[in-house]
Amino acid sequence: MSPPRPPKTPFDLAIEAEYDDIMKFLKYACRKRNVRGDDVDDAIGETFRVAYEREIDGPPWDPKVLAITLHLGVILQNHLRVRRRRVALHPTTPLEKEHDVTSESATIEEAVEDLEEEESRANEVRKVLAAETTAGLTLRILDALRRGIDGHQSIADDLKVPVQDVRNGFRRIARRMAALAGRPKKGPGK
Repeated sequence: MSPPRPPKTPFDLAIEAEYDDIMKFLKYACRKRNVRGDDVDDAIGETFRVAYEREIDGPPWDPKVLAITLHLGVILQNHLRVRRRRVALHPTTPLEKEHDVTSESATIEEAVEDLEEEESRANEVRKVLAAETTAGLTLRILDALRRGIDGHQSIADDLKVPVQDVRNGFRRIARRMAALAGRPKKGPGK
């Protein structure tokens, strides 16, 4: 005879009741962040793992504060943000990626170090862009990206500028980033 199962928590009941809607939302959020293929399943699995760990060890989900779908969406966005930072800081080849054995969760020190490095790079880019006559628009584009606005048209609408100005701003950003990284510019005739 198996041991009795513990009673289901409100978190478990909410997951069961809204599972299909939750999965649609999480997959949509992954697509919006350009996560594709097996990475979608990995990101969603990690989201559920973190959510269940929080139910046990951390502050549990409160249905009065946030809907379960949004609660899981916030966890997913945080996971994708950390993943993007790690990839940007430590790019890997596909073979290295298969054998990556990094820790499941970053320590506080690692998270602080990542944020400091990101801020340092952002300050370097701002200094370089400040010398440009179009730096104001370029900085506004970077701020829009930081706020999570995706796509040339969406950024143009947010900044109330023509979409061609946003495209040109992206080209300037790419050229400056290549110059900062010490890489030659790529493109036709270069």
